[in-house]
Amino acid sequence: MRRADRGSLSVELVFLFPVVLLMVFLVVQGACWWYDRQVALSAAREGAAIAADSQKGGQEPVAAAVDFVDANALLGGGAAAVPTTTDNDTKVTMTVTVRVNSLLGPVWGGPDITVTATVPVERFVGVGQ
Repeated sequence: MRRADRGSLSVELVFLFPVVLLMVFLVVQGACWWYDRQVALSAAREGAAIAADSQKGGQEPVAAAVDFVDANALLGGGAAAVPTTTDNDTKVTMTVTVRVNSLLGPVWGGPDITVTATVPVERFVGVGQ
């Protein structure tokens, strides 16, 4: 190693380390966002299934969806669920919105994730109807 090159590795590391750290942070943040999106989608499906099932009396679909998000979200900071019925009461649509927190905390709040699930309403029909 020449005398003029002494310390060059430290200077290179000073510039390279923040870039590598930022790339790792972005990968982790993206993975957390994807996981919370999957949780929101599962919550919407569960809430829609409860709303569509006439046999599950007493169970509130919105509360079930919000509880599902609260129990399973990684960075989710709260959820809101809105059920609606469509197509002459033959389908139920549940929309769940989850606020995703950032690994940076209050510096950047992160995006909202909104997903929708639609399921048919269970109904009993007689023979020939």
